[in-house]
Amino acid sequence: MTINRAPQLIELVRHADATGVSATSWFVGAFGCSLWILFYTGVHLWAALTATAFAGLANLAIGLLATWRHGQSRQDFIAREVFAPST
Repeated sequence: MTINRAPQLIELVRHADATGVSATSWFVGAFGCSLWILFYTGVHLWAALTATAFAGLANLAIGLLATWRHGQSRQDFIAREVFAPST
């Protein structure tokens, strides 16, 4: 489950443009993983818990990176448009 998140992580680390990446959806996915972790703990399915925990951490990392990249692009936009020299 974690391997299919790797391309998104790599893209967010390499490029500042996070257009099209919804941080909210990744945070909702991380929340869903946390609920599954609670379930797997109750039924003692440790392998599934481990896989889901890693997927949840990857979701959380993507959500945080997307939030950070969106903030960077917003600051760049403000710097270009608001503080640009008048011509």
